[in-house]
Amino acid sequence: MNDWKKLWLETSSLNIIEAHWNPEDTSKDAKLTIKQSVYTEEHNTLRMHKIKVALFRENSSADILEVLVLPQPETVITYDGSRHYKAVQLNYEDYDYVKTKIDTISL
Repeated sequence: MNDWKKLWLETSSLNIIEAHWNPEDTSKDAKLTIKQSVYTEEHNTLRMHKIKVALFRENSSADILEVLVLPQPETVITYDGSRHYKAVQLNYEDYDYVKTKIDTISL
């Protein structure tokens, strides 16, 4: 509990996450990289985040994955690319305290 208190209550800042993925990868084990960065260099702590990742298809239906973003610059997850996703939303349902950047593919 003391580690959590130090990391979340005694350390300032906010993290930013952004998805990097290839919608043309239709393999069953397609990769999605979640890049994490700090909001300001003055407060440069990367934190662990438990988020939901929504993967949207053409008809607006979505599959939801629960993901643990590690306290490092990149976390790689796999998903089923054969489902032909068109967009990704990180931190779906705003579960975690983290800023998200929408990737250019999902815009």
